[in-house]
Formats: sequence, structure tokens, C-alpha cells
Amino acid sequence: MNLSCLIKNTTQGKGKKISLLENVASEQYQDIDVDITSIHANAGEVKPGGLFIAIKGFKADGHDYIEQAIANGAAAVVIQHSIEKQYKTVVIEVQDTRKAMSEISASFYGYPSESMVLIGITGTNGKTTTAYLLESILKSGGYKTGVIGTVNFRYEDKIFDNPVTTPESIDLQRILNNMRDAGVTHVVMEVSSHAIDLHRVRDCSFDVGVFTNLTQDHLDYHKSMDAYFSCKKRLFTEQLKRGKKAQKSTAVINVNDSYGQIIVNNIYNNDNTNDTCTRIITTGTAPTTEYTKTITEVANLTTKESSFTTKETPSTKFASDQTKSKTATTRNKKHTPHIFSSDITDDISGLRGNIHIGSECTIEFQSRLTGLFNLENILCAAGSAHALGIHPEIIKKGIESCHGVPGRLERVENLAKRYVFVDYAHTPDALESILKTLRMRAPARLITIFGCGGDRDKSKRPIMGEIACKYSDITIVTSDNPRSEDPKAIISEILEGIKNINMHRSDDALKKTCSYENSPFNNSCQLNNSGWLYESGRLYESGQMQIIVEPDRAKALETAVRISQANDIIVAAGKGHETYQITAQGKIDFDDRVVLGQALIKHAFVMEN
Repeated sequence: MNLSCLIKNTTQGKGKKISLLENVASEQYQDIDVDITSIHANAGEVKPGGLFIAIKGFKADGHDYIEQAIANGAAAVVIQHSIEKQYKTVVIEVQDTRKAMSEISASFYGYPSESMVLIGITGTNGKTTTAYLLESILKSGGYKTGVIGTVNFRYEDKIFDNPVTTPESIDLQRILNNMRDAGVTHVVMEVSSHAIDLHRVRDCSFDVGVFTNLTQDHLDYHKSMDAYFSCKKRLFTEQLKRGKKAQKSTAVINVNDSYGQIIVNNIYNNDNTNDTCTRIITTGTAPTTEYTKTITEVANLTTKESSFTTKETPSTKFASDQTKSKTATTRNKKHTPHIFSSDITDDISGLRGNIHIGSECTIEFQSRLTGLFNLENILCAAGSAHALGIHPEIIKKGIESCHGVPGRLERVENLAKRYVFVDYAHTPDALESILKTLRMRAPARLITIFGCGGDRDKSKRPIMGEIACKYSDITIVTSDNPRSEDPKAIISEILEGIKNINMHRSDDALKKTCSYENSPFNNSCQLNNSGWLYESGRLYESGQMQIIVEPDRAKALETAVRISQANDIIVAAGKGHETYQITAQGKIDFDDRVVLGQALIKHAFVMEN
């Protein structure tokens, strides 16, 4: 593709289209319409005829690798700030290379999202499960479906590793292009806050945007919950209104979550001041959801494709002053979600009940997924399918055909009479959700193994420690992906949240937790060795809660199996589907499911006796 064709309509993020050719760094090159055969952000991957885009990253700056890119054959280079050295290669300066990279990538691959149905799912938790559910629904309807998400990206029975939830824009547009070429008609994509903030999805044309929830995570990056939320909601207040699909895009919002309610208000208030219109479909687990709505929003309901039912009701406002409309007062309202559930039974075997699609119809469904959080995910998937005009019977079939999600309360089958699960829960809310769900169903004790990731939000570590101890009979604190941090330092910060539970060290109690002579604890009871136990006076029905510290995750998982008894629930949280562990020494093969399975086999004879 000619360079001029590739970049002539690139914007600089200020609503004004400019010709980047006007910003060529060296005027001596008059003929710059070179042929571009590939695009790259990694100088080491540049091929002859390629376009290199210099991105200022968190650990490295692409501008420092321009010479390497040129040496590898770059036909042109895009930069974000002026450079002193002159090159015999075309150099183009733009205001934001990340935005330019997104736009150039979409142009290079022929804007693939415009010719497919694209559903973007964002939220702290539930993205992956909602994506699997929606994939199942779409496939049940006979649609050729692709998925891009945390676990992998896949289409046409092909599965590819995905190192991040939402790929960089070059990779993303390439994947979408390959899906389009393979005949994919519908794509379900998990959209991370990083992807929104770093403009990875800037030039994706979405038909539907889905909001699952918002809870604490990624504060190492966003610094505050306000900034984190502001980033997430841009998918709905900005992204859905970009491109050729803007007039028909739909926002599917979980209004069980208070942040979802704010997004609904924001969409309406923004629509009052521009020409585009986003249709809203709300989901909730109850027939009515009480929250604050602005008067201007209520006055304009008739102009939207919406079926809000509102009436005055005294209640406590959920909205803070900063979320109120600047031009309208607020009143507390009751809202009837467009998609809601009723008569729900939720037990260890799964969810059963009804899904109501407005006043149109009711779907009676059953699912192997369990827990309120999964009910919300199911409703989000149903709302998305409804937005696409999929028949209710197909929605029902798809929900019931989704038998599980890798690493999301995934069961590790065994003959040892233990209920063993792995889950990706790595945020306070996600951990509390799964432990609440399992606590309610625990026939005996609940044993939780978890840690916190290194080089990530440190503020959630003590919170997660307190949550784990609150719901578990035995908590084993271990390593997650420590990355460059010292695992013991991470664990110490987790234990800060447990101080409120009045813990003290007790070797005797430690030994009592194990009924086998060859206990892994026999050599780990000293203060400076790898295992400690703390004991609190807090009691559960199943007995006295205990805490064990074991930095080695493999040993921690085996410990959980060894000290377990018949009918105990064991849950390993934090890593879920991951098949690796990242340490200061690098990435190693590690799969909670495999390690637990091996431990269950290894200790099967002891368990039976």
C-alpha cells in the first residue's frame, strides 16, 4: 500500500484531519510515496519495505530504536517528537504515535471491523465468562464467530495464545483481518482499560459495547478509581460513537453495578449535546433497580430506543455530586432493566430460573455456572444477543450449551471426595464473589490458596488477605506471579490485612491441622522456614479458621490437598487458566489444574484411609 494512501486521513486526536505528509522531518525528500508492505512497532521485527512506528512505552522508547528499524529495511518511520539525526528514510512526525498506529493499522488492513459484527466487553470482572457465553449463543445461531480475550484468541477451531487481554492495535487489526478473510461474521472481544487508554481499539467499529462491573484493580496504572472508571466508560461515551456504526451502536449495561448506572446517565446526557445516538439495553438480577436519574434524562427518554419505566421513589442516592448533570437536578427513580431474571435457584450444580426480555418474552434456562456474579454475566450475554436481534430460543440454547469457562470456577475432577476448583479471581471483588458463592455451598471446610501479582496494584493486597480469611476455614497465602518483586514481601503486605483478625503464631495448632505423619508442615514450623500458621479466635461452623504461609505455590497447592478432608472445598485463586508463572527469573511452566491433579493422585491413598 502506498504511504500517502495509508496515512492521508490519519487524525491527531483533536477532531481535525491533517496530512501527515506536511510534517516530513526532512524537506530534501520530495518523493515520499513509498510502498509499505508491513507495519511494526518493534524495531527488531521490521522487514524490508515496512513502516516502523516509534512508540514511547513504559520500559523502552521506540525512538531509541529507529536506527535498528532502518537497518532492518524500514521504508518509512513515524515519530512522536523531533529527532536531531537525519536519515535517508522517510520520517513522519505526528502528535501521538499510539493514535496514529491505531489509525494506520486499521487503514493498512482495510478496516476489518466495519465488515463484521463486533461486540466489545469491558469491566473489571466477568469479561471472559460473558465472552464465552456470547460465543456459545452466536454459534448456536449458526454464526461464524471469533473471540479475542484473556484466555486466547480463536476462530474456525483455531486457537492462538494471547499474551494480553486486548492486543496492540497492529496485532488487533491483523487478527480481525485474518478473521474476516476466514469468513468470520461476528467477533466477541474483551476490551481492557489499558486497551482503551492506549488507543488499541480506537479504530475498531463496535456494534455493541457491554459493561459488566467495576471494582478495584489496575490502580498501579490508573492511580485512582475515578481515573479507572473514566477510562472504562469511554468505550460507551466515546468509542461507540466513532466510525460508520455510530448511529446504530448499542450499549448493554449491567445496572446491578452502581458504575453501570452512572454510565447510563452519562450516555444520555452526552447524547443531548451531539448528533449521534447510542441505544441502551440494561440488565439486572431484579425486576426493578433503584437509582438516581437526571430530569433532563427522563425528559428525553421518548427520543431513545429504550423502554425505561420510572416513577418517583424515596431512596438513598447512589450518585456522587461529581456524577450529576451540571444542567439538571436529580431525582431518585426506579428503573426496570430491559433484561432481568426471576425465580432463580443457585446451588453447587448451577443456576436455574427465568430471563425476561422486557415485556416481550420469558426464557426458562439452566446453566452449569453458579453464583450471582455468573447470573449477571449470563444477563449481559443475553442482553448483547438481544441487541443483535437473536431469537430468544437461540439465546436459551447458547446459555445452556456453555458448560464452563477455563479457569473460572473450573472444576478439577477427582475421586477423593473433594470439591476442587481453580479461578482467575485476582481482584478483591472477584475473590469475595467466588468465596461467598463457595462458602454458601460448602458441605465441609473451605480451603483457599491465593496470592497477589507482583509489579501490580499493591493497595489491594491487604484487602484480599482480609477477604480470604473472612470466608475461608483455612487460608494458604502463597505466590501468584511475583514478577520482579520478592514473593515474601508481597505476602507480608497481604498479611497486613489479616492483623485486624487478631492473629498469633501457633505451631501446635499447625500440626493439628494435619492428620498424617508425613505432613509437609513437619519441616516448616520454624519462623524462618517456608511455612507459618496463624490462628484466630474467629469461628465458622466448620471449625476454627487457620492461616498458612507458603511462598512456593506448588507446595501450597499440595499442602491444601494433603490437609483436606472428605467433602472439603479447595479453591486456588488468582491464576485460573494460566499455564505459566512469572518470577524474577523469567516465565516457567505452571498450571494450577495440573499441580492440583497430581497432588490429588499422589495423596489419594492417604485420603482414602
